[in-house]
Amino acid sequence: MSELVKKDISKPLAVITGATGGLGEIFARLLAQRGFDLLLVGRNREKLESLAALLNKNFKVSASPIVSDLSSETELRKLCTFLKTLPQTPHVLINNAGFGFVGNALSMAPEKAQEMINVNVKALTALTLALAPQMKEKGVGRILNVASIAAFMPCPTMAVYASTKAYVLSFSEALNTELKGTGVTVSALCPGPLATAFWDRAGLESTYSLNPWMTSTESAAQAGIDALFSGTPVTTPGIANRLLTVTACVAPRSWTRYITHLWLKKFLNQKCGAIS
Repeated sequence: MSELVKKDISKPLAVITGATGGLGEIFARLLAQRGFDLLLVGRNREKLESLAALLNKNFKVSASPIVSDLSSETELRKLCTFLKTLPQTPHVLINNAGFGFVGNALSMAPEKAQEMINVNVKALTALTLALAPQMKEKGVGRILNVASIAAFMPCPTMAVYASTKAYVLSFSEALNTELKGTGVTVSALCPGPLATAFWDRAGLESTYSLNPWMTSTESAAQAGIDALFSGTPVTTPGIANRLLTVTACVAPRSWTRYITHLWLKKFLNQKCGAIS
């Protein structure tokens, strides 16, 4: 991180985690189109550098890669310290990094469960609480946390993943209320299944046929950016997904558990190992 050159700080700055593909890559492009300089956080240096070069060329912004494994407490601490000591407080933080596991919880290695909690919950919380006070002091800031429709319901075969996303949703809504009137907003994006590497790496191509549940990754990312700048506390792209989350909130929990379990067993086929 220390190799990053402090460049012109006249442009607004955005930090995006999980920027090497999927939603993160599209978020980066959409913000570059709006004239934001970017700090792109991820584990894959080659992909980050390639994306940064493309954005620098196409949008005349300063996009810089930051290689960091957010499951590592040491690397997370270094990243938080670095961001807090920047000469310019970021205007935007998008916590997009995360991964999931498909399969019965007891078939998941304990260390993998802990790694998921570290990335999906601990890193997101640490980065948010590192930058939100500075944003509040300036009186301006936008934070977008990527959750999931899984946040609204228990999900047998995705138990730990769904639980981490429930945390993201609750944390985002509560913090948004705490920051009301400060000029800082916190939004949660709750997409349904998307055609990203999350499913590809699990060998779960059948999820691509989940229409009408599926929305395009592009439209989900745009919905997230719209929510970010409007300060909308929670947004769920896609009419069918919104109906599903409303139903999950009003239906008896026993029904929700049963139906969700049947649905996931049918379409995910109990396969496991998904990482995004």
